[in-house]
Amino acid sequence: MENETKILYATDAPDDVTRVLQLLKDFDPSIACVATEGEFMAHIGSGKWDLIFSGIGNQGLDGFAALTIVRGRSLDIPLIFIAADHGTRIAIQAFQMGANDYVLKDQVEMDLLPAVKRALEKAKALPDMIAICSWCKKIRENGEDESKQKWTKPDQYFAARLGLKFTHGICPNCKTGLDPVC
Repeated sequence: MENETKILYATDAPDDVTRVLQLLKDFDPSIACVATEGEFMAHIGSGKWDLIFSGIGNQGLDGFAALTIVRGRSLDIPLIFIAADHGTRIAIQAFQMGANDYVLKDQVEMDLLPAVKRALEKAKALPDMIAICSWCKKIRENGEDESKQKWTKPDQYFAARLGLKFTHGICPNCKTGLDPVC
C-alpha cells in the first residue's frame, strides 16, 4: 500500500498489537493503543482513523462500548472485533450493533487480512446519503456533532473515497456569462 493505515486499537493485551502489526505490514500500519474509555474518546476526536480494532471484555473499555461511541457519533470508521471465542450470540450482537467484522484471536493469522481488506474497501465506498451544504456545496464527513464536523470540497471527497482524479474547466453555460479576457 502506498499510504499509512491509521488504526486505533482498544485492547488490554499489548502482545496482540505486535501480532497485528506483523500481519498487516503491507498496509504500513500506525497503531495507537488505548485501554480506557477516556483514552479512546481523546484519540477518536484527535485524528482521522482508517480502522478501529477492539476486543470484547477488555478491562478498561469493552468493544461494545467502543462500537457504541463510534456509531453514536456517526463516525464512518470500520470497527473490527478481534476477540476470543465468546460464542455465536456475541458475534451476532456485534454485527447487529454495526461491527464490520469479527475475527477470532486463534484464527487471526488467517482471517484478519481479508477482514481488513473488506473493511477498507467498504469505507472507501460511498454512503447511502451524503450531507452537502446548500450554499457552498461542501460535503460533511463527520456526523451531526458540529464540533467534530469536517467539510470537504466535492472533488477532494470523491478523490479520497474513490481514487478519482479531477480536472477543472468551465461549462458552456457558465462560459457565456464571463467577460472575455483581453
